[in-house]
Amino acid sequence: SVHNEVLEGGTVNLGYGKDPFSKRFETEILHYHFRELIKADLREEAFSISDVLRGGAVQTAISNASARAATRDPRLLEAVRGEQDTAFQIEALSSILVNAASGVDVGRTPEQLRAEIQALRDQNARLRAAIDRDFRAYSNLIRPKAPSVQSVRAALGEREAFVSVAGEDDTTIVWTIARTGDVVVHVARDWSAKRVKDVVAKLRFGLAPDISSISDVPAFDLGLAHELYAGLFAPVASAWAASDTLIFST
Repeated sequence: SVHNEVLEGGTVNLGYGKDPFSKRFETEILHYHFRELIKADLREEAFSISDVLRGGAVQTAISNASARAATRDPRLLEAVRGEQDTAFQIEALSSILVNAASGVDVGRTPEQLRAEIQALRDQNARLRAAIDRDFRAYSNLIRPKAPSVQSVRAALGEREAFVSVAGEDDTTIVWTIARTGDVVVHVARDWSAKRVKDVVAKLRFGLAPDISSISDVPAFDLGLAHELYAGLFAPVASAWAASDTLIFST
């Protein structure tokens, strides 16, 4: 299933390719699966999918560069270079394929390009499998598995709680996980990601305004702050009420 693939690998490839259109399609499938898990009140399963959906390409690129620079094993370095180079080639050829399929003369037929891309995918998969098999510590660093509720709990102190906020187009979902007790989830259906972003921006401006005089400091909007708290965090307060420290992920 989609969920099992996410738990095992941290990312999911449903077999639709790596071009921008296919990746967007895969993302839409994950969003649909995520919403269905929320509807079914499968809290722990939805939590892992949510983290994958919020994964950033920039952070992945930084992790790739950092891990590649840190390795000192020549065999690992060669395998990593090969995996990353084939991934770059796949991306470049996929862009060329889009042009070729549109009738642009790129010097090769779409069939030839598809065959080249498939050969590179096979090579990339073999290199990745070798890295996963022979260099497990590196593999876990560069492709960490999506966190489970159990792994989050194991990392928490006795009086700590973890609060995860995931914004969607029309709702915002808040998970609260403490060291013990039930996972508490609140689906704020009238709080879209855009609404949350706008409210937070207004509140942050009240704390760090762009002003030239102390007399220009605006009054902090307590009413708006309470509206945000009541809409998102009050419904899950029972899970973190006994905690001294809250750890947020947005």
